[in-house]
Amino acid sequence: MEHLPQTRKHHGDFLFIEEDHYVSPDLIHHWKLMKLAQKDLKESDTAIDILTMGNYEFNVQQKSIDNMQTEMTKLNLTNWFSSKHNMAFTIDRSLWSRIKSCQFAFCTFDDYNWDWSLQHTIDECLKRKLRTLVTVVPRVFHTGTCGGLHHKQKHCDENSETNKLKKFLAQNQEYQFIDQVRIEKHFGQYRKGIKNNGGWNDRRDHQLCQQYQLPFLQIFHQNEHFYPLLKNDFLSEN
Repeated sequence: MEHLPQTRKHHGDFLFIEEDHYVSPDLIHHWKLMKLAQKDLKESDTAIDILTMGNYEFNVQQKSIDNMQTEMTKLNLTNWFSSKHNMAFTIDRSLWSRIKSCQFAFCTFDDYNWDWSLQHTIDECLKRKLRTLVTVVPRVFHTGTCGGLHHKQKHCDENSETNKLKKFLAQNQEYQFIDQVRIEKHFGQYRKGIKNNGGWNDRRDHQLCQQYQLPFLQIFHQNEHFYPLLKNDFLSEN
């Protein structure tokens, strides 16, 4: 955030989107409504750390919801937990700075999952629960069921997965771009003391991870293999 020209001076939210995520047309509109809700909650002494635009518990193939118009407006206020709320979440620079100050806890936790390492960091370094607003009907959907470590489907068509999402959004187009949201409190059980899954115990990886906080150009100047990239305006400090 600090070293890329595109993000260096940005002081608003950062939305984490992965390559196998599919966004709805009203994503930004809905995010703005969630920001207003976050502001209202803060004024009533309820701090929200993270906004979550995805929801693994929602299935576009489930039986039709009787009142989709109402469901589209719902937000759950709950404790943030990595495996449930790692899809399309936003953080601001203040939270990022707190996480970055805990880089040792993050970089040295022996787990190959970045989100599990983040949960460990929150538990052991930040040492307080983070609260999130989660949209009940997601504005970002996961299309990665056709591959990856956690999905073992033998017969899977990526185009079919995408078409299901397009169909769902088209069928509920009239309920997008809503005027207001409604908050429901749901503080689920908070798990602490998570178990690591391994796969991240090489000290060289730990050291490299901790170097990412250094200025971009400092890292690049330390390794001659990066010299050709220094000529790229993308890495300019200006």
